[in-house]
Amino acid sequence: MSWHVAPSLVNLRTELNKAYPHRDKTSDGSIGDTSHQSEVSDHNPNSRHSVNALDIDNDGINVYWVIGKLKQHPAVNYVIYNRVIYSRAYGFRARRYTGKSPHTEHIHVSIMQTVAAEQNKTPWLTNSVPAKPRTLPSYPRFPGELRRGSSGQAVKTLQGRLNQRGYHPELRLDSKYGPQTESNVRAFQRFAHIRVDGIVGPVTWKMLYKLPIT
Repeated sequence: MSWHVAPSLVNLRTELNKAYPHRDKTSDGSIGDTSHQSEVSDHNPNSRHSVNALDIDNDGINVYWVIGKLKQHPAVNYVIYNRVIYSRAYGFRARRYTGKSPHTEHIHVSIMQTVAAEQNKTPWLTNSVPAKPRTLPSYPRFPGELRRGSSGQAVKTLQGRLNQRGYHPELRLDSKYGPQTESNVRAFQRFAHIRVDGIVGPVTWKMLYKLPIT
């Protein structure tokens, strides 16, 4: 199916990039993955082929200043961040969110499923000075996708980080992405509430370093 991001959300993304030109975009998202396609989600295209949800990486922006601006926009239906949901139906009061993803790595914003919301041209941020962004985290640059069969220094770095996080059995730093490395990656993905596929993409790599070690 052909699809497009709702024009009002395209405007939001453009304004965010202008306000925070150095923000991290690792966890940005729009169209849903296969797990979204099996459920009702604003990340799935509607009958007008419009995707009415956007995920905004939380690094390099002032999260709660942005959330405050989102809640004021006439097109917004709800916002989710860090296990809290703010929805129009409840006057955008903060309520506990218990959905499958805690949305700790990004802000999720959904607009209403109407043509008016999709085409709304009301500015999101540009009428005010953006608050100072959060300092971007320091962690090794994403080396490219790692999966079963990968090898080299990036895999050795991954194995070391999984060991630092306490996954068992402890991996031998052999630079080879074998079944035990994949098993430990899957265990971490379940912990992080991100897609569990045993593949280290940019989001998994980022969360390996971003989430606190407990």
